[in-house]
Amino acid sequence: MTLAFTHGVDFDDPHGLLEGVGKNTRHVKLKPSREVPRAAIGDYIRQAADRDRA
Repeated sequence: MTLAFTHGVDFDDPHGLLEGVGKNTRHVKLKPSREVPRAAIGDYIRQAADRDRA
């Protein structure tokens, strides 16, 4: 499963989880074998919401 952010290229990524080489979109790959910290996902979602409000 992939969690994609349309304007993820503009996000701060202190967690180092965002992937992608597209012009705007970045994503996080969610796999059963890879634990992704909830705090990191929450941070990306907050950044997306903040960008949408701006």
